[in-house]
Amino acid sequence: MRQEGGLGSTTFTQRSHEYYIGAKNGNNAVAGTLAWDGKKLRSVLGVQLNQPDHTWKFRLHDSGSLRALLSWKLHKTTKASLNTTLDLNDVARGQLQTPLAWGLNFEVKY
Repeated sequence: MRQEGGLGSTTFTQRSHEYYIGAKNGNNAVAGTLAWDGKKLRSVLGVQLNQPDHTWKFRLHDSGSLRALLSWKLHKTTKASLNTTLDLNDVARGQLQTPLAWGLNFEVKY
């Protein structure tokens, strides 16, 4: 009789795992995740840089996708955000998308 997993087993059962790590220094933070679904390893790294009137956010995926966001506090009730996504694989091949796609968001809280 064979055991699945455990000490002395003759087979290995693949399981999914997810690990998260983060660090904060003042208003700035960095965090990352590693995920294994039994077939593929995936990873994401994020950085957030907070200033009194604006915030930078960056997220890098293992697929080569880089996302960037600049959020600016215009008034105590309004905020404007500008974001973009860039495929770093295309950059390495010299195939940068022109013009670069930008998203603009305007938020009013009342």
